[in-house]
Amino acid sequence: MPSAVVFVWNHHLDAVAGPGQGLGNALSALGYKVYILNAYDQALLDKAYNSDLRNCDLAIAMGAPPLSRSVNGSWLFDAFGKFFFLYSLDALFYDLVRVRGVVEFIDRARISPNHRILVPNRENCKIINELCSGACSYLAFSGPFSPLKKHAVDRQSRIVVIGTMGQELASLQNFTTFLDLVQDAPPELPKERLVQFAKEIESPGTPTNIMFLVRNYLNVSSEVIFTPNVAAYVARLDAFQKRRRRQLAILGLRQFAVDFYGEGWEAYTADFKDCRHMGTISHGDIGRVCQQYKILLNFDPNWDDGLHDRVYSALGNGCRVLTNRSAALVDLELPEEGSVLTYEADSPTFSHSIENLLSRDVMPTADILKFRERNSWLARIDSFLSDEIVS
Repeated sequence: MPSAVVFVWNHHLDAVAGPGQGLGNALSALGYKVYILNAYDQALLDKAYNSDLRNCDLAIAMGAPPLSRSVNGSWLFDAFGKFFFLYSLDALFYDLVRVRGVVEFIDRARISPNHRILVPNRENCKIINELCSGACSYLAFSGPFSPLKKHAVDRQSRIVVIGTMGQELASLQNFTTFLDLVQDAPPELPKERLVQFAKEIESPGTPTNIMFLVRNYLNVSSEVIFTPNVAAYVARLDAFQKRRRRQLAILGLRQFAVDFYGEGWEAYTADFKDCRHMGTISHGDIGRVCQQYKILLNFDPNWDDGLHDRVYSALGNGCRVLTNRSAALVDLELPEEGSVLTYEADSPTFSHSIENLLSRDVMPTADILKFRERNSWLARIDSFLSDEIVS
């Protein structure tokens, strides 16, 4: 029986252990002996290293923090597994800036066929592959699916927003405008194009993916992007636009009934007609919460070809979705036609879309279950194993 180790770590909203368990359950269903280890439990790592787990067939780090860990004088990613995968849950440029060991892992992935990267959006995958020569693969998220009630229950005719404004991603305290931020560029970037670049990023219709724009508009190679100074610069631009676009999105909801789950929303909702702040919830509770509402407002993290797990969670729990436009939506076989409506991230308008979604009946349970089957961790990992050489 092949074996797999999934490395998780403690996240205050349980946003790592939950997906790690789902991924591990899928591997188990496909015939792997699975061990889920907390990468920050050094005694546990040492014990695992001195057992057969050291030579497991497959090791997966859920997010970058496990890459910072070492055992017996070696990086964790050199100590475990015939194949070691980083599942980069945040953008890799954030990982590189914030987490020790990511630079070394990227260097390893450039030369070792046994060290690979998984990302949940295709654009970043293409750019990483320019650097790492095919070492990166696309692996879409699944979502936490809570048990469905036998009899459909009435859902609140309110919009639910789950997440944060993104203040935790990068510090922007020293910058008063986005132009200031863009012009504070490292010397590797072309200064003469920065003013127009700042305007371009915020123009309606422009791709939202900041790394893609740096790569193509400023004509910067992937190798330069993944150096510490430039990666930190991209992270600051990305964090600014996350906050700006999320603020634009929620301000379009002022005349509707809205419930916010998560931190940092109060400062932006003082003039809302009917707004409630419901506090934080754990990742595992997202499915249960989605079953209480008719609409979820989603915003993807500046991706143009990938979906946040909120989209899968909402649809898999019978909640329709209003989300920014994404090429990844064509992959979805929706539980019903029109259960996802889109908006432009830089110029959101909602009224007609919200009225449309609020007027609909509850989605049939059978259709929701089919959606879950197609977008489960089992379906994801089954496809992953068939695509990757992990025998």
